[in-house]
Order: sequence, then C-alpha cells, then structure tokens
Amino acid sequence: MRRSIWSLALVAALVLSSRGTAQAQVKKVLMFCDVNAAWHQDSEVALADYLETVGYSVTIQHIGDMNQDGEAQKALAKQHDVVYLGDSIGSVTVSQGDFEGSEFFLGALDLPIISQEAYMFDEGLFAGRDRFTDFGDTFQALEEGVLGAFEQAKIAAEGHPMAAGLVGNVNVYTDPYGYNFGYLPSMGKGAKAITTVPGKPEYATLFLYEKGSELYGGTRAAGMRIGMFIGQNVAREEFGGDGTNNRFDRLTADGRKLVKAAFDYATGKLAAVAGDFDGDGQLTAKDIDLLSTEARKGTNSASFDLNNDKLVNNGDREVWVNSLRKTYFGDSNLDGQFNSTDFVSVFQSGQYEDATAGNSTWATGDWNGDAEFSSSDFVTAFQAGGYEAGPRAAVSAVPEPATGVLMLLGALPLMRRRR
Repeated sequence: MRRSIWSLALVAALVLSSRGTAQAQVKKVLMFCDVNAAWHQDSEVALADYLETVGYSVTIQHIGDMNQDGEAQKALAKQHDVVYLGDSIGSVTVSQGDFEGSEFFLGALDLPIISQEAYMFDEGLFAGRDRFTDFGDTFQALEEGVLGAFEQAKIAAEGHPMAAGLVGNVNVYTDPYGYNFGYLPSMGKGAKAITTVPGKPEYATLFLYEKGSELYGGTRAAGMRIGMFIGQNVAREEFGGDGTNNRFDRLTADGRKLVKAAFDYATGKLAAVAGDFDGDGQLTAKDIDLLSTEARKGTNSASFDLNNDKLVNNGDREVWVNSLRKTYFGDSNLDGQFNSTDFVSVFQSGQYEDATAGNSTWATGDWNGDAEFSSSDFVTAFQAGGYEAGPRAAVSAVPEPATGVLMLLGALPLMRRRR
C-alpha cells in the first residue's frame, strides 16, 4: 500500500513539474547577423548574451549562410517566437535588392519582427522611401537638427509597456551615439512612437506597429513590427561621436530596459494592462496621478486616452476609477471601498486646503484631479455615490450620504479656519 501511495505522489509531482515547465516556457529569439562584421561580437553577440540572462533562448544565424530567395529565412523564422534583424546584415540580405519597391522576404510572416537595421525600414514598409529623410540613422540624416549623436531619448508613450515605466528624457547611451529613426509624418498610420529624438517629436527612434495595423502605403502588418533605436555601426567623430563601432555596452541600465521591454512585449511577456501608466503591471494610485497630470497638461496623449475620444480629461479618469479599478472616487487607499477609513487617511496627510500649491495626490485627497485637496474633492466623491456602498461589484443602488458624512461636510469650513 505504501508503495502505491509513493507512486501516486511521484506521478503527481511529475505532472505538476511538467505544468510549471510549460508555463515557464523559454521564448526563442532568431537573430539574423553578419558574423564577419567588425562589431558583431561587441554588439550583437553581447545583446544575445544579455537576452539569455533575462530568460530568452537566442539563435544567431549568419545571413550569408541563407539562400537569397528567402525561403530558408522564412522556414527558420517560423521555429522561433521573435525575429531580430541586427544592423550588421545590410538591407539587401532580407530583400530582393536595395532599391525602391524591393520586397522584404519576411514581411508576410505572422511573427513579431524587431529590426535594428534601419535601412530595411523602407523595404519592410516601416517608413517612407526617402533615405536619410523618411528613415535612416541620425549620424547620416540630412534633416537639420537631427544630424548627430545623442545620449538621451524622449519617452513619447509614457505608460506603454514598451516604455518600461520610464518617463521624460532618459539617458539610453553612456556616451553620444546615433539613433535609428522613422519620420512619423511619412510613416504608416499604425506607427506608434515609444521614444523620439529629444526636441524632435516627429522622429521616432523606438516605434511599434501592432499586428494588423497600417504600414506605409496602406499594407496591414502580418505580425507585430518594431523599429529598434540602437544606431548604426560607427559613432562618427564629425557628428559628435567617438569614432568607435557599435557596442552593446554603450547602453545604460535604462537603455537596456527599453531593449528588454521590446522583446517582452513582442513575445507576450508584457501584456498591456489598460490604465497601467507606470508599467508595473498593476493599477495603483501612481497611475491615476499620472492620468490626472496628463489631463491637466491638456496635450491629449493617445497613451492616456482610455475612452478613445481623442481627449484626455475627466472622462478618462472616470473610466480608470469606475471601470478599470472598479472602485469609487474617494477611495484614497484603493481597497475597493469608499468609507471612513479613507477620511482618516487623507486628513492625516495634513494637506486639506494647505498653503502649498499642487502638492496633493489621490492618496492625500485629490479626487477631482486638480492636484489640490479641498472641499471640491468631497463634492466629486459624494456625487459619485460610493460612500459606504461596499465593493463596486456588489452595488445595486446608490445610497444617500449618511448623517455622519453630512456633519463632516458641514465641519469642513471649521477645519479650514482652525488650520
């Protein structure tokens, strides 16, 4: 009898182990490179090594070993979860010729493709056809003000999973270096800029086409397409570089975060969570504060437009609170209920109608999104009707404000005088 019990236990352990292995299946990257390129070891092999340290399995395929009609490329690509085109390959190796109208061999594949080779952006329909203007790298671009080397990139899609939780201008290189870019006004309608050239928001340096979105010329993307910012092979001294080759060790910690986030998003490791604007996979007070800040700025960034009306305003805040977080205005601690605990929390913060402008957050009483904690926030909260209504999913009717709450509202002027 004991043997049979142990046998069953062993079988159960093996089953559970196999399930865990399946759930944690390693994603496979196919990296097309020219292994004879001078910078291959310092850049592409170093990138492959980095990806393996963060959980990927990487196969490096020398592009010179593939037949020129593209069938071998396609067959090999289908055995992987994502394809990466290193900038050593040269655009001609993945097309039928380096000329206008040439065909991108991998374009019809329903696979995510990440390209660091800027000079296939035209063949791949990532961007328009005018080299150095519609696409290229900033060392060679002819547009005034874009030419040159950079250390910082501008996060253009704050809150998007591919932005890796970064905001504003971030250092992506340790020393000045070039960016690959696509010129947004002449890219496909589906192009989404994740980072841009600082001071030049029309130049996307890390960009995305979702599967099915519109590429240049109106073609629909067969799979996700990502343009990688890591620049071309030589940091030319006349344009502000140091004259050295492309090296992976140029990337800062934030630069590597952006690279990892691109692979994670492409392979489904970073599923987008609506309303998660800081990229941590959760809906927290920081997210509603970021949304409120964006609403006050009035720039109507598409990344914050939760109701798809082309505006970022209180309507989006209502979507975040009511539909995504499934709570009520006034729930300062975001435990899913609006009750007296929230009053205790916000008044302990000591910010009610204080003398400091713009210092309040959702957690300290700013429920109407104006960065202040005042009587207006109580009006917003009680008009929403959630006080002592319990968790939102259980609400069947909107209750009237309790007597104690009405007394509290009446006492607010006295509290302000005392301060």
